Amino acid sequence: MPLLSEVPGIHFAVVDWIEPNGNLIMRPFMMYSEKTPAVEVFIAGMAGQLMLHLKRFPEGLPKEWSGLDL
Repeated sequence: MPLLSEVPGIHFAVVDWIEPNGNLIMRPFMMYSEKTPAVEVFIAGMAGQLMLHLKRFPEGLPKEWSGLDL
């Protein structure tokens, strides 16, 4: 069997974080790539999911970011 990183197709990931109020947020995203996408692609996907969440829930930053001047 080939390594998963060498199989072309759809790659599914979930980004999760805990809001300051204790809610666990889990946001899925997928990518299509001939090989495992670069780390930068995953980071961009994670950032995109966080931004989508914050558009609806502006107070929903990860609790580790509480108090940061963003």
